Amino acid sequence: TNTSSALDLSFEIQRALADFNQNAASRPLQIPQSPVTQPPETILLTGATGFLGSQILRHLLELPHIKRVITLVRAPDHNKATTRVIESAQKSKWWHDSYSSRLEVWVGDLSKPGLGLNAAQWCCIEARSESSSSIDAIIHNGATVHWGYDYQGLEAVNVTSTVSLLASLTRSPRPPRFTFISGGQLFFGADDNHDEVRAFAQMMKTAGGYAQTKYVADQVVKQFARRYTTSIATIVKPGLIVGTTDSGVSNTDDFLWRVVASVVDIGAFNSTGLDGLILVSGSHQVATAILADVLHPRPHGHSVETSIRYGIPVGELWDMLRDDFGYQLEAVDAAEWLVRLRTHVETNGEKHRLWPVFHLLEATGGCLGVPMPAHLRQDEHNDEVKASLRRSIAYLREVGYLSSANTANGGSSLLLQKDLVFARAGGIIRT
Repeated sequence: TNTSSALDLSFEIQRALADFNQNAASRPLQIPQSPVTQPPETILLTGATGFLGSQILRHLLELPHIKRVITLVRAPDHNKATTRVIESAQKSKWWHDSYSSRLEVWVGDLSKPGLGLNAAQWCCIEARSESSSSIDAIIHNGATVHWGYDYQGLEAVNVTSTVSLLASLTRSPRPPRFTFISGGQLFFGADDNHDEVRAFAQMMKTAGGYAQTKYVADQVVKQFARRYTTSIATIVKPGLIVGTTDSGVSNTDDFLWRVVASVVDIGAFNSTGLDGLILVSGSHQVATAILADVLHPRPHGHSVETSIRYGIPVGELWDMLRDDFGYQLEAVDAAEWLVRLRTHVETNGEKHRLWPVFHLLEATGGCLGVPMPAHLRQDEHNDEVKASLRRSIAYLREVGYLSSANTANGGSSLLLQKDLVFARAGGIIRT
């Protein structure tokens, strides 16, 4: 269960910064006064076996000027680690054997001290003189996602690993640029508006453990960026992520799809808040934004964080399911909708897709979207978001996650070929 209520996040941030200070170089190295600006050719990527990480890897390997992508993968040995990366790419339907020559796999573990890497690998990361090769950029995308874990259960992978990589930059004569892939709640305020920042921090005290770990790691990255002007450290923060427009391959454990499948099963959606924006993007859109950040970093003085605020109104998603896919869906008020869902969840028990996340839906009063000020919307991406959603829904029907329109309203059984889709093992995604 989630026991992260009213966590003292200020204390956790200070504890993470103290950990950083303990591991950072005690005195500054004699390094250039401005970061290296040439395009990176060798990139270290964590989380490459996950849903988003596989798309980031794809985009990197599709660029001919990228000479080498090193992936840090949790596995018993090198062969099994390599197999994990390739199988994830095959699930996403993009792998070509020709990519193997530019892919290097390191066996590691983000939950372990030193990320489970050996001294030679750390020499490579830190570009020390005894290393024959060096890394130009780090994309730290790896994380553990679990709906029920509290902050402490997720801290090692989601916070401590970030601290370890940032500390390594202080020991490098040629520090690689660093891009942290965040998650959890998006902040819609201004970084220089202290009231908005405080209100968001207060809200995060009672958020889920995953969102809290990402929030703390964000603050550490921002502190690092302010303190060290010789390194480029940035944050990219997406919302919900669905499949690409070409394959539609989706993460079947995603919160959005759990709700969509349940709406299809009971034949009803929440008629309240239909104008709210679902913050959602195709995985290729997110990977494109991440690569733009890595390959064309903003100069110092610009905001460290890039929030991806693509999305569509909630009502348009339900219209899509009715008009494009033929589902018979009834609009009911929020209270009635939640009652119907709760009954459906309780009838089916732990096997119900909403079982681990129903409390999150109840906490919002059944609202999927958020009110979004016009000046913050990124509407130029709407058509591609809709195309990604349509292709993702089609994919989820193909693999049996969503019932076809003529069998809906009865609560379809989940007949998935688990080896062919992205899904948690035992409720956990660790990448």
